[in-house]
Amino acid sequence: EVFSRLSGEQRMIESASSPWPVSIMTVSSIISVDPPSLFVSRNFNPQQPSKYDGHFRLRVREALRSTSAAPSLFTPLELDGTIYCDGAIFANNPSSIAYHESTRLYPGVPVELFVSIGCGITESRKVGQEGWGGVIKQIVGSAVDTQRVHETLSDFLTEPPYFRFDPIMPKEWPIDVTDPAVLKQYKAIAKAYFAQPEQQQRLSCLSDILRGNATT
Repeated sequence: EVFSRLSGEQRMIESASSPWPVSIMTVSSIISVDPPSLFVSRNFNPQQPSKYDGHFRLRVREALRSTSAAPSLFTPLELDGTIYCDGAIFANNPSSIAYHESTRLYPGVPVELFVSIGCGITESRKVGQEGWGGVIKQIVGSAVDTQRVHETLSDFLTEPPYFRFDPIMPKEWPIDVTDPAVLKQYKAIAKAYFAQPEQQQRLSCLSDILRGNATT
C-alpha cells in the first residue's frame, strides 16, 4: 500500500523522464525457476547487453516490492507466473552488479566515482559446536555476506574512486526490528562512525570529487 501510494502505476522506464533523470536499478531473485536466478529491474535500456536478466517494464511499486520481499518476513511477489523475492538471496551487496550495469550503460567510460553504503557489519566471533542448526546458520550467513564483494571491488577499484562506508556493529539485530531504543542506537553508531577522523577525511575527499575539486 505504501509503494502504491508513493508511485501509483508509474513504470520503471517512466521514472527516467523526470527533469533530473537518474539511472536506477533494483535487484531481486526469481524463485519460480530451478535454480533460482537474479533479476535486475531498470529504468534504462543498456547500450550493450547485460549478463543479468531484467528489463524496464515493471511498475516502480513492483520493483520495490520484489527487491524488499525478504523471506520469512514478506510474501514473495507473483507477476504473470513469475515469483520474485528479496535480491539479497543472490546479492546482499549488489555493488558488483551495479558496476557491471554501469559498464553496459556507458561502455568505454571510466568510473569516476563509486560509492557503496552498507548496513553495518559484525566482527567475527568464536562459536562452539552448535550442531546442524549452527552449520546451517553459518551457510546462510555466508550466502548473504557483503564483505566478499567489497574486497573484490576494492582490488580493482581503489580509493578514490571507490568508497565503501560500513560501520562495525556491536551486535546483530533482526532486520525487522522496530524497537525505538535499538533504532536510536543505530543512529548513534552511524554518527560515531562518520565522526571518526579517517571517515571525515574520506568524506572530504568524496566531497571534492563531487564538487570537481579533486586533484590527481
